[in-house]
Amino acid sequence: MGLFKEKKDVEKVSVPFNGFNKVYGYVQAKWVEGMKIATAEMSKKNWLVLLVVFVLLGTAYNFCVVLQALKGKQSPSPIMQIAPIKKPANISNTGEPMRPATAKKDYLKLLDSVQKIEKQLNSQLKSNNYGKKDD
Repeated sequence: MGLFKEKKDVEKVSVPFNGFNKVYGYVQAKWVEGMKIATAEMSKKNWLVLLVVFVLLGTAYNFCVVLQALKGKQSPSPIMQIAPIKKPANISNTGEPMRPATAKKDYLKLLDSVQKIEKQLNSQLKSNNYGKKDD
């Protein structure tokens, strides 16, 4: 008896895209073989250079996208549109409208409900003689 249970043969369910999956698997296998052959003789130094170039290009592209959004310019590309980022007028402002009268009413309602709950808890504690020592 092994550590893992042996898998039993399960009947394959017919998938509508079964032909597509076969083609995709074939193309994927050929791509892997081609990449193995193309990169078989690459040294670690070449891999490192390729990685650095890839990271730098990705970073530069993302930096340009953010910069373009901050400037508010529209992208000429029809493929990807960048919405401009709105700069806040005041950083400490939350963006919610000021409602001092409503806020005060809400605070008073909350305070009233807290006081009601406190009275109810105190009455329950007194009725149960909670916290008193038996003589």
